[in-house]
Amino acid sequence: MSKQKRIVGAMKLDPKNPKVVIRAAAGAEAHVKFGAVTIAAAQFDHQIAQRNVEEGQRALARAAKRLAQPGVSIRAAKDIPLYSVDEMQPNRLIRKLNGKIERGVLENGHFKAVNK
Repeated sequence: MSKQKRIVGAMKLDPKNPKVVIRAAAGAEAHVKFGAVTIAAAQFDHQIAQRNVEEGQRALARAAKRLAQPGVSIRAAKDIPLYSVDEMQPNRLIRKLNGKIERGVLENGHFKAVNK
């Protein structure tokens, strides 16, 4: 990874001349003025920006495969129940816990197994 300029922030607030300054270690600055506010920041490095765009596009390409698939995958862990809605009876839940599958309902915030 190439060395990037370290940005050190410093704010100067003067009611007569409001100014926000972000100084680059190398001292190269660009100034942008918005009304009475001046912002000074490190010069824009096109090579770093292009590299960041390329890295972002590669990351999006990797994520796009997963984002295109609906739903999530949840792995069961010991002593942690997984709940889902029973498609045959939408008012019932299915609880999977330690390899055991039960159908039931929530009563007062607790799962209650129902035999039917």
